[in-house]
Amino acid sequence: MGNELETPIFKYLTKNDLSQSGHQAGPVIPLSLIWYFPLLATDTISPSEPTNSISIRVAGYKNGLFIGSFVTRFQYQTWGGTRKPEYRVTGNLKGLLENCQEEDLLLIHSTDKAAFRYRFELLSKGSPLWRAMADDIDRKLSSGIIAPSKTKFPSGYFGEEFRYPDAYKEEYPRIRSELLIDPDAQFQENLIRRKQRSSLFRLEVLESYGGKCAVTADQMKTIDLSNNEVEAAHIIPREYNGSNVIQNGISLNRRLHWAFDCGLWCVKDDFTISVKKNTSVERFNQYLYDLDGKRISLPNDVSKHPSQDAFAWHRENIFEVKTP
Repeated sequence: MGNELETPIFKYLTKNDLSQSGHQAGPVIPLSLIWYFPLLATDTISPSEPTNSISIRVAGYKNGLFIGSFVTRFQYQTWGGTRKPEYRVTGNLKGLLENCQEEDLLLIHSTDKAAFRYRFELLSKGSPLWRAMADDIDRKLSSGIIAPSKTKFPSGYFGEEFRYPDAYKEEYPRIRSELLIDPDAQFQENLIRRKQRSSLFRLEVLESYGGKCAVTADQMKTIDLSNNEVEAAHIIPREYNGSNVIQNGISLNRRLHWAFDCGLWCVKDDFTISVKKNTSVERFNQYLYDLDGKRISLPNDVSKHPSQDAFAWHRENIFEVKTP
């Protein structure tokens, strides 16, 4: 599956997003879209420290014209308990929001999530670009995800797919075996929730392995570094109700991911590779057979190691069952 973070998001501006006396100017980010930004801890919020924020770098555009680069903040704020808590991008946005009005359209695209870099494009209400985009967005929605293939924008307008964020940090406790199974994995999910789950899984797994294949240390990338060939593989597949916890994941290059899903190889309790007998009969599989007995690399953080229970499930239900 490709990187599901490659689609930008949009938001129609409201009065609350624009500069007001006594309020911080900047777009409020709906809870359904906060996954698009760096992770913010909220458990440290207190009356004495009512906000938490992280700096992001933005290239600003208005109606297709570049207006400058600046540093702003993605912020969780509680207003000291006087208002409902919210997520907002705020600070140094005067040049972007100047002369803006309600129903102007803000497009947000991550150009390098590893470095917290974004492109903010402001489209003035009624402008040609605003109309082109409005034709392809359900106007009943005030915010959401954009499918570039369905818009009238030029090819490449939204850039390439995202890279995983090296700075993305979220600690997990050692996983319990029962958490490796997600009973709802095969049921239809809300589009945003499905994107959020699969995207965070990929980001966490690739970050924990430094963007490298756990077997070969491959990390083939495009020339502009925007796309990584390495994939986040589920050990217990989603089709068998495998969950999106990091301990059910391993970082693999594409052909090893395919071979792992086909049951051509497995990982033993000592984290060494076992290749299915007769695999090398086909000369095309010699690459795989040469890996037999090799130990996979593991994340530096022990709490993010792949689960031995998950590997045991894979051996019993995929490796030993599927024909070579």
